[in-house]
Amino acid sequence: MAAHWSMHYTLNSNTYHPLQKGTMTSGIKNATKQRMLVTEVGLNFDWMEDSYWHRDCNIEVAPEDKVDLPRVPFIVKLEASTGTHLFKPGIICKLLTKTGWELQSKGINYVTRGKHIMVTRAPRRDFEVFISHSNSAEDTPLLKKTIESFDKCGVSTYVAERTPQPGYPLWQKIEASYKKSGCYSYTLDAKGFTIRRY
Repeated sequence: MAAHWSMHYTLNSNTYHPLQKGTMTSGIKNATKQRMLVTEVGLNFDWMEDSYWHRDCNIEVAPEDKVDLPRVPFIVKLEASTGTHLFKPGIICKLLTKTGWELQSKGINYVTRGKHIMVTRAPRRDFEVFISHSNSAEDTPLLKKTIESFDKCGVSTYVAERTPQPGYPLWQKIEASYKKSGCYSYTLDAKGFTIRRY
């Protein structure tokens, strides 16, 4: 925590899943004898490195006073692995001196310790996504990452060659998968959209 201010903060939940939205609520106490100007409030998760979610603001805080800060909305990114993660809020602020407002740091100034949340897999959804892909060496890592990303979001995937059905050609398995799905095909031509259900 910075020597001249302290923060109280909370997220709207202790547990999230990938692509879930959330909000941080926070407030600040000016522990100095000078007026403070908060110009930005931010939120960093340990998977974000130097980036952070933020809200710009222009809030003056009197000496020894406490004020609420703007809510900071965020989304848990796909790169967040399941498990425990550290998060820290911070601010960019200025103090009023004899020569005017003086910036207190070059970038955002975070609290020292932070708190933790849990990231879990999303609840299982009631549909399956068919993945069409090539078997080239370049595409194999992308296919693996795509399947993992869908799985984190609670979505099952269908990759035809991973479903062993001896005696059935690959294209028959693909066609059968299409026919039992609830998906629609959208085709754009000169006359507009053509919608077809498989």
